Amino acid sequence: MKNIMLTVYVTRHGETEWNKEKRMQGHLDSDLTGKGKPEALLLGEKLKDINFKRINSWQSDIPYGRAGKRKKPVPIETDKRLWRLI
Repeated sequence: MKNIMLTVYVTRHGETEWNKEKRMQGHLDSDLTGKGKPEALLLGEKLKDINFKRINSWQSDIPYGRAGKRKKPVPIETDKRLWRLI
């Protein structure tokens, strides 16, 4: 049997307008705040040099259109069944 090592990165979006208002966001999209934008950029900086083979997400595709550009595109698979984990 072959040993396979899997590294899982769990991240969260930066602060949103609804987070700031302590409003229930659920699976809806709301704009990042002045604090949330640099948080998102910092996350991108921390992850940019990792050679991801694939990305699995439970979030909608909306934020990915606003995400920073990657050096090499990586397929993003959205699976709403993963929502049960959060």
